[in-house]
Amino acid sequence: MKKRNIGIRRVYFYLIMYLTILLSAMNLFIFSLGDLRYLNVIHYQDNLIAKLAYWPVVLGTMAIVTLVIL
Repeated sequence: MKKRNIGIRRVYFYLIMYLTILLSAMNLFIFSLGDLRYLNVIHYQDNLIAKLAYWPVVLGTMAIVTLVIL
């Protein structure tokens, strides 16, 4: 293993987490806007799509990035 690649292997986790926090905050803000006609996907069953997709998307992203980096 080359030493110059070690730094990037540790950084991707933090970047994914920052992006996850940002997207979750954006989802919360849009969800709090109320029942607007073009936000039906977000308000469907009280934000069910985002709740069900959170962990599969986060863990899938980490798995894909890990496979690409390794």
